[in-house]
Amino acid sequence: EHGGGRIEVRARALGDRVRVEVADGGPGLPAPVADVVRGPRAGRGTRGRGLAIASGILARHGGRLTAEGGSVVLELPAAAPEPVLAAPAARAAVLEPVVLPRATTPTAA
Repeated sequence: EHGGGRIEVRARALGDRVRVEVADGGPGLPAPVADVVRGPRAGRGTRGRGLAIASGILARHGGRLTAEGGSVVLELPAAAPEPVLAAPAARAAVLEPVVLPRATTPTAA
């Protein structure tokens, strides 16, 4: 039962990794569910299946998911920062006058 409590999400960089902690102020995960996240039974049965799936996805991306007390913690490798691209140099078009030949019409002789 959800009593409309508060959910806290904290993120921080740890060197070449990023840690995201989600806490709801509740009592934490029951031991059987927390064990599913980190044990060989991950994904079996219905308890903790979502966490087991998330743990597998994180593992495929070099991360991990752990349960610590009333929090679920996600750790992932940090992405390299995007390079800052310099703005293209301003260009000005220089227009040269062009002399076009006059249209001539034949004159009657």
